[in-house]
Amino acid sequence: ESINIVMNITIKKILFIAALFFSFNVSICQDNTMTIGEGLRVINNKVYKENSNYLTFGGGAAFNPKRKAFEQSYAFSYNFSLRNIALQAGYHVSSNDWFLNRSLQKLNDIHIGGGIRWEKDKSNTAILAGASYAYGADKNIVNDTVYYTAFTEFGLYVEYQMTYKAFYDVGFGATAFLSANTKYMICGIRLEFYFSPAYRREFY
Repeated sequence: ESINIVMNITIKKILFIAALFFSFNVSICQDNTMTIGEGLRVINNKVYKENSNYLTFGGGAAFNPKRKAFEQSYAFSYNFSLRNIALQAGYHVSSNDWFLNRSLQKLNDIHIGGGIRWEKDKSNTAILAGASYAYGADKNIVNDTVYYTAFTEFGLYVEYQMTYKAFYDVGFGATAFLSANTKYMICGIRLEFYFSPAYRREFY
């Protein structure tokens, strides 16, 4: 019971911090830099590539509507662009227990998708949706007997990323997500780190 209380407090903190990020007005992050050439930007005498690829990873809280309970969610993704289309490939896992405890109830998503990205000097925002290969096991109780049913399904995976960039290539933020298939569905919010290889050179 004490573990559940700690988890509920932690989840409330995650949701509160995430709400602060989503209430953040991106318009205050005005671009005040110089552009040189095509797709290159100078910030504090450093040259960065605009719309560079980036990595995100982090963890947070997920709600399981079937169980009417919160779970723990972790994910990492590689994000890149093809012309004006934002693309993503990643892995997501959600479980009813701390991942080191290796609970049998678990959802894994290997997902790919595409969408739209907006990048500023101090923010990165993206809306992405696509297909997922979902696998894991769901918990069932029949006549007071607990058993787990393994599954593999194709489903839908959606993310809304909102990142504050402390530097042009490093940041942190919140991601709202949905994973849906016929066996296991969750939605939630994660706190994530953002890293990009956008830096090119010093500007002279």
